This record gives sequence, C-alpha cells and structure tokens, in this order.
Amino acid sequence: MMRGAMLSDDHLLQMNSGVWVRVGDLLDAGAKHDRLSMPDPIEGIDYGRDNATLLIKPRAGRPDDKPRLISHAHGATTIYTF
Repeated sequence: MMRGAMLSDDHLLQMNSGVWVRVGDLLDAGAKHDRLSMPDPIEGIDYGRDNATLLIKPRAGRPDDKPRLISHAHGATTIYTF
C-alpha cells in the first residue's frame, strides 16, 4: 500500500468517528462520500481526523478523473487509487 498507493475494495479505512469501513462500501455509496475528510489510511485517527480527503466525483473540466484518496500526512501529498 505504501509503495503503490493502491487500495483494494477490501481494504479498511478508519473514519473520523473511529469506525472502520471497507473501501468498496465507500465507493459503492457513490457521490454521498465525495470530499469526505478522514484520517490518513496508514497513520489512522491517532495522527489526526482530517489528514486525507476522499474524492469520488471528477473535478470540473476533468471528466476522466477516477475516485482517489489524497493524504497530506507528514507534509507530503500521497494519492491513493482504488
């Protein structure tokens, strides 16, 4: 996960509430979770509740954008794909 920044459907992500959710369930919910702030997928909630953002919908003018999770933990930007 750290090298490839790829998360599978069965990977568990911790939410702001501390609850763990499967990546596949988040993606299946569609735009409901677009722009959702959450903990970094590696560091978890102990590092902070809003170090990553789940982006489901494509950005304006970029219809080919795929869902992704962008983390800013440790001052670095890591883009996780699914």
